[in-house]
Amino acid sequence: MVPVLFSGEVLGVPVEVRAYGTFLVLAAVVSLAVGVAGARRAGFPPGRIAAIYLGAIVAGLAGARFLDVALQQDAYAAAPQAAAALAPRGFALYGGLGAAIVIVATAIAVGARRGMPAPGVTAAAAFGRLADSAVPAVVAGIVLLRIGCFLNGCCTGVATDLPVGMAFPAGPSAATSFLGIETAEAPVHPTQLYEMAAAVLCGLNRLWGTGLSLESLMELGARLGSDVPALMSGGAVLMEGRGERVRPLACRWTAGMAWWLVVVNPGFGVPTGDVYSRYRTGLTSFAEIFKNASFALEKGDIDLASACLRNSLEEPVFRKYPLLGLLAERLKAAGALGVLLSGSGASLFALARTEEQARAVEECVRCGTGPWLWTRVAQVLPDGVIGSTRPFGG
Repeated sequence: MVPVLFSGEVLGVPVEVRAYGTFLVLAAVVSLAVGVAGARRAGFPPGRIAAIYLGAIVAGLAGARFLDVALQQDAYAAAPQAAAALAPRGFALYGGLGAAIVIVATAIAVGARRGMPAPGVTAAAAFGRLADSAVPAVVAGIVLLRIGCFLNGCCTGVATDLPVGMAFPAGPSAATSFLGIETAEAPVHPTQLYEMAAAVLCGLNRLWGTGLSLESLMELGARLGSDVPALMSGGAVLMEGRGERVRPLACRWTAGMAWWLVVVNPGFGVPTGDVYSRYRTGLTSFAEIFKNASFALEKGDIDLASACLRNSLEEPVFRKYPLLGLLAERLKAAGALGVLLSGSGASLFALARTEEQARAVEECVRCGTGPWLWTRVAQVLPDGVIGSTRPFGG
């Protein structure tokens, strides 16, 4: 890819223009312009909306940094100056999104009391109208951001030998951005392009008023990539077939409920095609277990979920890579509620009831191993989001 767009001297001063930072700024500028134009067509005063959106961008950056600091307190304690750094890293998406929505919603509520966009329009109706008008801006922002990620070689998917796989330069590729290991240009899923495709399909559907249902959009998305439908649905989902059949899960977890994971990777990848070539049985032969697993996810029953963990690919993977089988047994012996191979490997994950239990399992499985073993403790929330107090990369 092209992580550096320009490197040289300008008037005798060394200058380096990086793709990610360039497209991050471009996304902000274009999204602001498109958003203001859409708001004007929806009847909002463009000057006031521009001010609101600029305030939302600033608040979003502050909120994203604040959440990142809260999630990685140890890292920032060791380097407190990083909290004020302007580098395009160290931001947590949901903190920024939440802060921006609060600013916009508050400004619109105040404006509605003063007759914006029109007298008699409630704050809720005004916010909904503005949100609809902002869809093209959001799509433009996502597309430009993901172009930056694609050029930078970051935020990619897991290793694959499918035709859609792309080889990124060794460094900040799939494994370093998500698993913390280097793949030396191994082909990976270009999930930046998948997310772009999902955003464009949803945005065009809304912009052109085609009226396509989410199911129709996901069917179109499946032709672009098996991961696209899940990205279009969002949240916790069940994926069937090759991943193109997606059903959202209505998770009814009580307040404060969360599951803890210990993610383990041995430092090498497993070719997907080779694993499937060694598998001789049907992949979906656990109907009752599948039903119970769905129920466990919806209710937040971690004990039932642990009992339902099944992956038909474990047998051929563990047969060829016995180290993975040994790591799975070690995780179980350490007290994990359940252990499973993730996809075709090589990562494994273990379920734990509390953070303390997860930390103990992590410490136990690392004991006696070398630096080649990568581990992370993460939290699974009911909307399907995974959060970690340490970065997944590095």
